[in-house]
Amino acid sequence: MNEDEFDRLLADLVANPEQRDALLRDSHADSDVVERLDALLFTADAAWLATQGAPPLDEDPVAALLGLVPDRECSLDPQSFARARQRAHISASVLAQGLRSRGWDHSTADVVRWQSAAADVPPALVQAIADELGTQVDGLIQGPGSGPDRFEAVRLAPAFEQIVARWARVRHIALAVARAELDSRMAATVHRGQLPDPEQVLGALDALVRTVEDASEHR
Repeated sequence: MNEDEFDRLLADLVANPEQRDALLRDSHADSDVVERLDALLFTADAAWLATQGAPPLDEDPVAALLGLVPDRECSLDPQSFARARQRAHISASVLAQGLRSRGWDHSTADVVRWQSAAADVPPALVQAIADELGTQVDGLIQGPGSGPDRFEAVRLAPAFEQIVARWARVRHIALAVARAELDSRMAATVHRGQLPDPEQVLGALDALVRTVEDASEHR
């Protein structure tokens, strides 16, 4: 499939979300093309959601769940990022171009800035950077900051790591990114003034992941 055919198929998929399965079958696209399309469609869908009367990004639980809100659990470390980019021999401009091809609107200047300050880089973008550099998310991020953690009991539960693993598998993302996205989902719950007990939190996360898994099986 050449670039013109790819662009036409992407446009059709964006314009006709209810027909995506049929369009992909008819296109006979290989797995690499489908993976690239999935990444772009995910970003396009998230951007569409952001225009539908959504709350501010940092207060939007949907955006948090999609990994579009910066999160302390998956924060890009400037020095680690700089070393990874140098090891990959990928210039700032080439990385910026690669991210734009995935649907991210970032410039060469942004990439350079991340080597000194990267607090605004959300988990989904960390995942995209790792993919472009051919490295692992864990090698690009810094650990969570100190301070009280009201969800410590949830994170220490074996069931939480199982849910994280399922979320990473169904979303095709790194475990660190999956953990950050689910952590943001919990934080969004608290932001709305609710603080359920650990069993309720785990039950809600399990139900969420199961819904996405079921949808994925029927694609």
